[in-house]
Formats: sequence, C-alpha cells, structure tokens
Amino acid sequence: MRAYKFRLYPSRVQEAEMLKHLWLAKSLWNELLGHSKKFYDDFGFFPSKDALQLMVKCMVTAKMS
Repeated sequence: MRAYKFRLYPSRVQEAEMLKHLWLAKSLWNELLGHSKKFYDDFGFFPSKDALQLMVKCMVTAKMS
C-alpha cells in the first residue's frame, strides 16, 4: 500500500476561509454533542440521525438569515 503526502500552500484569503470552516465545524459538533447529551438525560435514549440532520438544517438557515 502506498501513502501519498500532499502539502498545501494556501493564500491568506484561502487560509482564512479554511480556518472559518474549521471553526464552524467545531461549533456545530459541540452544539450537536450537547444536544445529544441533554436529550439522553431527558429521555433515556439518543436522538435519531434524522432528528440531528433536521437540527443542522435549522441551525444553518437561522445563521444565514
């Protein structure tokens, strides 16, 4: 099996955009994790994949408007 390594040299604008996306992904992950933990504490089971996907769609549309 071969392993390939690639190196990126982004411009300052590209680097800022990548950092923004990383921050958004981290925030989304933490928000969903907190929601899942609270849901489990309240109901004794975790939310479904569909419920989490709906929550993500609602969060994205709320942040865009």
